[in-house]
Amino acid sequence: MFRLKRIGTIHSPYKERHEAPTQGKDKTAEIEVCKEYEGD
Repeated sequence: MFRLKRIGTIHSPYKERHEAPTQGKDKTAEIEVCKEYEGD
């Protein structure tokens, strides 16, 4: 059995997977890592 644990959040202008281009560069996304997983 697998146990999933959130390690962060992705903030993206795309809300559905099919909206995102395969290799698009026109919009940016931000990845927010939870504090307990941040490096020094």
